[in-house]
Amino acid sequence: MIFDAVSQHKSGVLSMETFKPHISAPAKPGESEKMPPAAAAGSGGSVAFGEQLPSMKEVENLLIEEALKRADGNQTIAARLIGMTRKALNNRLIRSRG
Repeated sequence: MIFDAVSQHKSGVLSMETFKPHISAPAKPGESEKMPPAAAAGSGGSVAFGEQLPSMKEVENLLIEEALKRADGNQTIAARLIGMTRKALNNRLIRSRG
């Protein structure tokens, strides 16, 4: 994927266009079994909760953390994975750290 993006770019800045098809691509067969139940939710799995439900803030932080992990720390890709802008994601990260 990275090789394709580098070989196709035409300017000094690497375009996100090459990555877009891969960001929301469906999971490969067998991948959902390797993920915990919460991570598998987007691929048809279910989310399991314990006796005590997490707060909305805890859920938000876990979702952002998982998106950043899947995007290897790239905030633009992570934001797209969870349906928000990079700026909104960055603002939430600043708020959660402060």
